[in-house]
This record gives sequence, structure tokens and C-alpha cells, in this order.
Amino acid sequence: MASAGDGQAELVRKSAGGDGDAFSKLVAPHVTGLLLLIRRSGARLLRGDFDEEDALQLVLEQVWRRLPGFEYRGAQPFYRWLVTIAGFVLADRARYVSAGKRGVGRHFESRVEGVPSASAIADTATSISRRAMRREAYGRAAAALEALEPKHRQVVERHLLEAQSLSEIAEALGITKNAVWERLRHGMGILQAALVARP
Repeated sequence: MASAGDGQAELVRKSAGGDGDAFSKLVAPHVTGLLLLIRRSGARLLRGDFDEEDALQLVLEQVWRRLPGFEYRGAQPFYRWLVTIAGFVLADRARYVSAGKRGVGRHFESRVEGVPSASAIADTATSISRRAMRREAYGRAAAALEALEPKHRQVVERHLLEAQSLSEIAEALGITKNAVWERLRHGMGILQAALVARP
């Protein structure tokens, strides 16, 4: 019997071979987290000079291009890889904006030898209908995160959006691993309840 991990690995394999539908399924569970991460990091790096969906598109294009060289080792390492790429994309954009190029379109290379064109994902991961669905899920998640107390929010964001381990969070915040766990458990409970409760 195939495991969920086997299914994800197969989606990675198909996506790396140019299957846009497989790519859409592969990244779908991670998109809301990426949008929230982009919003949080982008606000700090770019001070509002960005659009979350546009930044997400750039991240997905980079993921699509780099998949042929990626070795899948599980959902958590895969998400950490996505977070790393998002960080590079945002830092690159911040350098571009700070260089005084504001208002000038940035063109990223969309064709790499041996890698399917990023246009193959246009009708799947980045379609208008998918953007609308993402916007709704993203809006609810963002509101729920904002409603958390700061001490809970910072732990939830680090763990959920940045894929940091409890030990990494404890070291960064100067608190015990047990304190991180308690804050995470409490914050995630509130977050999940808010996301389940529809307006």
C-alpha cells in the first residue's frame, strides 16, 4: 500500500518532468502558508512595495524551475525548501527595489535548458479561479493569525510559516522548548478554531 509520502514523491517526479497539474497538486497544501510568509516577510523587507500574489507567482516559477534538481525527502523538508526559495525571491526583490528600479518590471528567465517552461503552470497553480480560492483561505488565515496574542503568534508563525523546529524557536526566542510547545499548542488551537468557524 502506497503512503502519502510516496504520493508526494510521485508528484515531485511528475512536476519535474513538466506536468503542470501534478505541480498544482504538489504546491496546493503549501500555498496559504507561503502567502502568509510572503506577507510577513515582504512587509518587513519591501515596506509595502509588493503584491503577495505576484511574489507567490515568482516563488512558484522558481520552484518549478528548480524541481528537476530537487531530491524529495518528505513534506517538512519540502516546505522548508519552499520557504528558502521564497526568502531568496523576496531578498532579490528587495535588492532590486533598493537599487532604485521601482516601477520598472523585472523579467526573470523563464526558460532553462532541459527544464519545462514555467508557462506550463499558468492554468493550474496560478489560474484566476485558484487565486480567488487562495485569497479567501489566505484572508481567513491572516485574520486568525492577527487575532493571536503576540507571544503565541510569533511561535505559530515561526513553526507554521517558516517550518522552524521547536528547538530552533526556543533558541531564537530565548525560552525553553517546553514553553515553545505550550505557546504553539495554545496558538494552534485558537487558530484552528478560528479557521473552522465560518463567518
